Amino acid sequence: MKNSKIFIKTKSKTYPIYLGNNILNKTGILISKNLPDVKKISIVCDKNLPKKFLIKLIKSLKKYELKIYKLKSTERTKVLM
Repeated sequence: MKNSKIFIKTKSKTYPIYLGNNILNKTGILISKNLPDVKKISIVCDKNLPKKFLIKLIKSLKKYELKIYKLKSTERTKVLM
């Protein structure tokens, strides 16, 4: 799959979503390019997320101060997100 970017429009703003191969390893580069002043990042994920994906993401974001929140996989958390 070729890497691509789509834009999501809401009432208040427009933001990009990046899709493609090896995207977790490129997340740090994408953030530094699009949000150069960011120093802190929060990751909110499901407890069922495979560790290998979270590890790739953390390695990509090694120059940022990270806070990781793992939520239980329940219907209630799905509704809240």
